[in-house]
Amino acid sequence: MFVIVQEIKIQWTKASRGGEGASRRNTVPDALTLAKLPQTLPPLPLVHQRTVYAEAADFQPSVTQTEIHDLMLNRHVFIGCVRIISQTAQLQLTYQPGISCAGAPKRTFTRKEFVLKPDTWARIGYNGRFGWASGWSYHKTVFNIAYISATGGDIFANEPAHTFSDFADLW
Repeated sequence: MFVIVQEIKIQWTKASRGGEGASRRNTVPDALTLAKLPQTLPPLPLVHQRTVYAEAADFQPSVTQTEIHDLMLNRHVFIGCVRIISQTAQLQLTYQPGISCAGAPKRTFTRKEFVLKPDTWARIGYNGRFGWASGWSYHKTVFNIAYISATGGDIFANEPAHTFSDFADLW
């Protein structure tokens, strides 16, 4: 089994809150084709592929990185506001926002849990505002998380088994 975590992050400033900048950032997709996986993987791999679309790069993919975690050694992994716990024949996903991962505004207690069975996937999205003295910056993050028996194909092309969005008014 594989756990694939595709993180798509969009970052912008006040300059792209509206108008042409907002139009460009709103064209960033919620799912991407997976990058090629490394040849050598641990027994229960969690492959985290992160792509950043930043205002400074005209909302083109400016940072793409892949990290490999071994869920046999570490049964739970935190990525952003999402905790992934490997259980027997399933994954436990928990979205729990905090100021450090979701930014402002402060959210009322918003916690969402999913159980992901084999060969299914979930989408979790949230946004936030960061900074103060240096000016505000904003972000939108989408996680596509799949628990699959084989890689290949476009696993995020179909509808997810679970979807959760926590998009706040960022004024």
